[in-house]
Amino acid sequence: MKAPAGQRSQTPEPRLKRPYSPRKRFQITVLPVYAAFNLEFIGRPRETIRGFGAGLEVDLQIFDFLWIRAQGSHTVHPVEDQFVQENEDEPSIQVARAGMITGSNAGLSLVYAMDLGRFVPLIDAGLGTLFITTPEGIQDGQMGGACRSDGSCDMGLTCGSDDVCRMGVVPEAHLGLGLDVLIRQRLSVGAQVRYHALLRDPAVFPIYLTGAVRLALRF
Repeated sequence: MKAPAGQRSQTPEPRLKRPYSPRKRFQITVLPVYAAFNLEFIGRPRETIRGFGAGLEVDLQIFDFLWIRAQGSHTVHPVEDQFVQENEDEPSIQVARAGMITGSNAGLSLVYAMDLGRFVPLIDAGLGTLFITTPEGIQDGQMGGACRSDGSCDMGLTCGSDDVCRMGVVPEAHLGLGLDVLIRQRLSVGAQVRYHALLRDPAVFPIYLTGAVRLALRF
């Protein structure tokens, strides 16, 4: 008989509860973001334009393995002045200003979360909007400049009623892959990549790609 006179032992019982749980109903995730544009902007060669920013995601569990997610992000991409020279005897002409190209995204996704205990792989797909701004323009079609003769503007811009190019709304579809690692009952860390495609021209690849570190608080 353990303990004197059959009394309960004073030795603490072993901890049976795991320090983490794969189940949750609500999650807020903060994301430091690396991003890359690959679009043809007026006056600039089509090339990868790298940048950085931040994002926020809010997840709500609707079934065991299915969540709905509202997400947003903002990234900035430094660019340099661009010049062209038609021939060696003529001076260079500036065709685009230095500054920042920015990309702001907001959207909704369905997320499939595979429950592997402490590790939770994530697949998300959804629709949203992409807002793009470019440095102040110096030729038609660029930011703040007159619309082109056919009424068009630079990527992400729209021609206003006053015939001036301003920021527009670009519908997009996105697909992401991620992994969360549960380190505490309410805390997880991880990583993800997400690709954004333009709905009006989904076959053009690549367009806008983001990679992020995930820091999540679970409820």
